[in-house]
Amino acid sequence: MLDLSDGLSSDLLHLLSESQVGAILDADSIPISKAARSMPGEKTPLERALHDGEDFELLFALSPEDGARLLESSRLGSTPVTRIGSITNGISALLRTGNEQIPLTRAGWEHPL
Repeated sequence: MLDLSDGLSSDLLHLLSESQVGAILDADSIPISKAARSMPGEKTPLERALHDGEDFELLFALSPEDGARLLESSRLGSTPVTRIGSITNGISALLRTGNEQIPLTRAGWEHPL
């Protein structure tokens, strides 16, 4: 589990690298804020959701069984939890948009070395 202060794509790729696994994200499942939908500029709302940082969100992975129990739980109250993808045995990260899967690119805040 980690916070998405550097952007979903950047933080997810860091988590995957440290865990030596891959992932497939479902573009249609990624929450997009009203602010991301209304911001001017060349980025699409999905690009903003994937790559902009300073979101007050947590990214975490659970087993399929624990994930199902969490999503069904009433103990969350008003805290939204969204399943945005699946962990894979590979080492790549893919973004599924419709019937297409494309490599997830890293963008967002990069910490200076």
